[in-house]
Amino acid sequence: MSKWVKRAMAVLLVLIMSGITAPLSDLMSQEWHLPSWLNFDWFAMEASAADTMVGGVTYTYTLSGSNATITAASGVGTTLTIPSTLDGFLVIAIGESAFSGSTALQNLTLNDGLTTIGTSAFYGCSSLKAVAIPNSVTAINGTWLYGAFQYCTSLTSVTIGSGLQTISSNTFNGCTALTTLTLGSNVTVIDNNAFQDCSSLTSLNLSVAKVTNIGNRAFYSCTSLSSVNCGNTITTIGDSAFAYTGIATVAFPTSLRTIGESAFSGNTALQNLTLNNGLTTIGTSAFYGCSSLKAVVIPNSVTAINGTWLYGAFQHCTSLNSVTIGSGLQTISSNTFNDCTALTTLTLGSNVTVIDNNAFQDCSSLTSLNLSVAKVTNIGNRAFYSCTSLSSVNWGNTITTIGDSAFAYTGIATVAFPTSLRTIGGSAFSDNTALQNLTLNDGLTTINTSAFYGCSSLKSVVIPNSVTAINGTWLYGAFQHCTSLTSVIIGSGLQTISQNTFNGCTALKTVHIPTSVVTIQSNALPTKTAASAMKICSTSASAYAKTYADAQSPPIPFEICNRHKGDGTPIVSDYTYPYQPCHELPEEGWLQGDILFDNLRCVPENEGTAHTFIGNFYNLQNRYGVVEVYDATATTLMENSYSLMGN
Repeated sequence: MSKWVKRAMAVLLVLIMSGITAPLSDLMSQEWHLPSWLNFDWFAMEASAADTMVGGVTYTYTLSGSNATITAASGVGTTLTIPSTLDGFLVIAIGESAFSGSTALQNLTLNDGLTTIGTSAFYGCSSLKAVAIPNSVTAINGTWLYGAFQYCTSLTSVTIGSGLQTISSNTFNGCTALTTLTLGSNVTVIDNNAFQDCSSLTSLNLSVAKVTNIGNRAFYSCTSLSSVNCGNTITTIGDSAFAYTGIATVAFPTSLRTIGESAFSGNTALQNLTLNNGLTTIGTSAFYGCSSLKAVVIPNSVTAINGTWLYGAFQHCTSLNSVTIGSGLQTISSNTFNDCTALTTLTLGSNVTVIDNNAFQDCSSLTSLNLSVAKVTNIGNRAFYSCTSLSSVNWGNTITTIGDSAFAYTGIATVAFPTSLRTIGGSAFSDNTALQNLTLNDGLTTINTSAFYGCSSLKSVVIPNSVTAINGTWLYGAFQHCTSLTSVIIGSGLQTISQNTFNGCTALKTVHIPTSVVTIQSNALPTKTAASAMKICSTSASAYAKTYADAQSPPIPFEICNRHKGDGTPIVSDYTYPYQPCHELPEEGWLQGDILFDNLRCVPENEGTAHTFIGNFYNLQNRYGVVEVYDATATTLMENSYSLMGN
């Protein structure tokens, strides 16, 4: 007997016990009232809950008008067919957790006319083998924690009808035996965790549906998933959506706009990746640890590849050997290609302006870098740190800042900075033992602590006049332990030589210190004992440099010098090299950087070459004093630089 019939009988009994004893004709003719505690609202509410048995299963259901929602059941065996009606009421919904934990259930038939399946409705039905969602179903509910068929661990086949648009969160999460999935034609959203840990699922066909959004972790850890047909409607792939799957090849449709964080991370099978034109955003760690991926072409439509201080989009893709960046990207974010140890070919996009922190750290196979094809202004901290094979860099003409440790532990042999550069960061080139030739640009203002620390092959340094700060600390200096450094020429913009700047430069012979320097801090230069051949020169005997030199123990030799040769040897008076053959003068060594020259005299190989020789000096930006070329007898002046300049 149903509950609403029992409630009606109870009301009748109350009426009798309340003293209604008049004849029926009197009852019909007089006005009377039910007790105040009994009303029809209560009656209607209670009448909406009922129990009934069908096919050996007792169903508990609630009513809404003429429609029933099954809220619980008992006596469920191996086979269950959801009835279309209960006590004459249409069954349109299965409520939350209605059949959860029915571990004996193997075969399930859902009724036509069913519209809603509640959260956890069949949760943990661990023997259930197949589910066909009828076309009438428009909602399968789920929450961030529970789903309708979650942990149905024997479920091998799922067919979704045409009425469903959203497969809600966790709906089939943990269905580890699922091998066959057929989506309905109108599915547009596969929500968070919907098929997470479906570790037997091997293929996914989105083309039969209209899927636009795949939620976070939707197919996370579907470890056997090797093939995906992405269809042509998808716009968003959520965070970790396909992380730790087995997909080998991915070709996205032109509809895709966003790839979420960690979307394909840990997919070690992924070898071939085609990113679509139309894609705009690649999330942090999107392809992190895809260790079989070989090449990446970033389309021109991509404007953002996100990264954090710890993770990058293609970080640890250890087989990646080729990267091409499209014209839409301006910033290569932190850690984007960190530890791509096989990377040999890098082509930057024309609009890249920033290479952020750690972007290419530990790309140990990268041999060359061409910044001239882009508009790079800033290279971040550790951007190319420990790129141990990097031997050649074309700096372009736009770079302004090189960050801390940006090129530390690389193999660059020659560096010539563009005039745009203003700041070299701390340890920027530290421990680059291959660096032999360094040209610091006019316009550079700051060289930070340990910038060239341990560059043990560097032979000479000319600090341009534009440099106003070479920083150092009590422990580290900008050129500390450059053990092959023999010559240092400091420009007139510097007032302080900071702590440890040239400490440990044991081969140092000559340091040209301008009169602008008024402070030389502790350990800024090696001691006379450490660099036994070292001497200091300046243009005035009253310069601070002489005071400093005399105050050392033992004193450092000091000389007056007006100009310097490129090797750092001072020219202490005019015409130091009189009447030598002009072609034997080390003109290339004397005419580099901002070095100025004192007056020279020389004899050409023959009289016909005198004018040519002077002209060569003139063409090299007049960085010399008066050059006099005499005849072979060294008695007749043939040409000089003043005559060539119209003086």
